[in-house]
Amino acid sequence: MRFPYKHHLKQGGELQEFPPATLRIAGAILPAAGGGYLRILPLGYTHFAIQQFERKTSFPLVVYLHPWELDPNQPRIAGRFRSRLRHYTNLSRMEERLRSLLERYQFGPLRDWLEKPVPEFDRRTPPLAGAQRH
Repeated sequence: MRFPYKHHLKQGGELQEFPPATLRIAGAILPAAGGGYLRILPLGYTHFAIQQFERKTSFPLVVYLHPWELDPNQPRIAGRFRSRLRHYTNLSRMEERLRSLLERYQFGPLRDWLEKPVPEFDRRTPPLAGAQRH
C-alpha cells in the first residue's frame, strides 16, 4: 500500500499504518522522500514527489531519516562496496537537504493523524483525494 490504511487485527484491535512516501512514474512505484533516497537521489526529485503527493492525495506524506544520516563524520566501517555506497553517499549534504524541506514544507507528527479517519485495508482501492487515481 502506498497510502495510510487501517488493519483490523485478529484479537480485535486496529493498527494504522503510514507507509513511507512513494511516487508513481510511468507505471512504476518508486521510493521518495526519505532515508537513502533523500540523500542519494536529486533533491528536485524529492520536491517533485512531495508536490505530486500533496496534489493527488489528502493524506500525510511520510518523510523519514535515520539520526546517523545527519553525521557526516561518523566512523566508517568496512563492508561490501554496495553497502558502503548506500550508507555513506551524500552524508555531508543531508543536513542541507533536510533544511531545504523544512523551509519549504510544513511537517508535523503522525500522532496528529491518529484520530483522523483512514481507509480500511483494501488493496484494490487507493485512498485518493476526490475521484483522482494515479
